[in-house]
Amino acid sequence: MLEHAQTSEELRKTNEELQRNLQRRDPRSPRERSLNLPSMDCPKPFSQKIMDEPMPPHYITPKIAFFTGIEDPENHLMAFNAQMIISGGTDAI
Repeated sequence: MLEHAQTSEELRKTNEELQRNLQRRDPRSPRERSLNLPSMDCPKPFSQKIMDEPMPPHYITPKIAFFTGIEDPENHLMAFNAQMIISGGTDAI
């Protein structure tokens, strides 16, 4: 059992070191990393102005059902927009 605990601790330390190395090599900003946005090497679907938009301090990510293609797309977008307004999201967000 002691050997298993030592192995687990060694793996945890190795994992932390690998994570630190990856972060040092990652050109994305901390915000881009936290949102899991693609690296600058990849083309982005949004303008830099949109990417740089700050998150409102009390923004809450809305809980929105996935669009399956079965429902009316206009109704889905209306519901999405309503949830974004309620949650404090701007047009850029």
